[in-house]
Amino acid sequence: MRLPSFRWTISSPRATPLRRLAALSLVLAAAACAGTDSREPSRVDEAEGVHSRAARPPEPSSPSCVSWGPGRIDCFARGPRNTLEHIWYAGRWSRWEDLGGSLSSSPSAVSWGPGRLDVFARDGAGNLAQKYYDGSWKWANLGPPTSGYGDVAEMDSGPGCAALRDGRITCWLIATLRAPQFPRPLRSFWIRHYRPKGGWTQWYKGDNTGTIRDTPSVIAFDNSIVEYVEVFMRGAGNKLIQMDRTPNARDWIDLGGQLHSRPSCVSWGVNRIDCFARGPYNHLIHKWFANRRWSGWEDLGGTLVSAPTVASWAPGRLDIFWRSSQGRMHHMWYDGGWGGPENLGGRLY
Repeated sequence: MRLPSFRWTISSPRATPLRRLAALSLVLAAAACAGTDSREPSRVDEAEGVHSRAARPPEPSSPSCVSWGPGRIDCFARGPRNTLEHIWYAGRWSRWEDLGGSLSSSPSAVSWGPGRLDVFARDGAGNLAQKYYDGSWKWANLGPPTSGYGDVAEMDSGPGCAALRDGRITCWLIATLRAPQFPRPLRSFWIRHYRPKGGWTQWYKGDNTGTIRDTPSVIAFDNSIVEYVEVFMRGAGNKLIQMDRTPNARDWIDLGGQLHSRPSCVSWGVNRIDCFARGPYNHLIHKWFANRRWSGWEDLGGTLVSAPTVASWAPGRLDIFWRSSQGRMHHMWYDGGWGGPENLGGRLY
């Protein structure tokens, strides 16, 4: 699938080690030159009413789950009052708690270490909102996607975020820029990075996305040489596509499948990726990368209403969650064999 060139690339599982490191050095150098905003974030605007302009009807909100260490999972979802709801596993499942806020997209949860959680979503005013936990819960308003000229873009998707072990965070989303200097609206990827010693960077505007409007699945991937970010999306023909990070590449990698939702991917260890999506007949479908090659697709059954979300707390462990037709969160897992599903309740909107 051909899209305009994405000019700041990192690498892909197919690239050679020297090309990976060279590309990564270029990205880090560019980030070091970018301006940052280390000011204390403001309170999230609680207004409501901004929704996606997606051409296809928006799919029901899906949960987002993450693990900060072995035996721990935290799951987040948009509740019936558009608030952020939270349930966690630490030997047994907690009850759901309401963390407030006003969400107009599914959340995206990440963790870069034990005791740290960062959750991102589009709020009711069209800003990128952050709820983070570092011993207590706090809200931050990261604002809407904004160009270097001050032009504000409208978010067409929720965010897809990833955290690296050193505390860096990257968030991707799709937004439309309408400005007098452009003859027509520009729908593009917008990316924002967080660095522990520099705060949040300015927004970066990436490639035009064409008809792609789904939230990207963004993950941290370790190829045994360096940890970096991989991006997956549902592309043309409802196929899974992966951003080709080979230096100077212009294409997305077509991974096939028939996706009826955006994908959710995770890496449980070095050179391993697992991707899930809602497939034909609303079944859960699965594809994985191991031994430097992709598997075929497997059908795991089930009845999904939303896109799934996947988390992993250790090599060989996968936990997958989705919204049922009754608005409950269902869970199945892999630990040498498949278990579940189980109903974890909740009221997912």
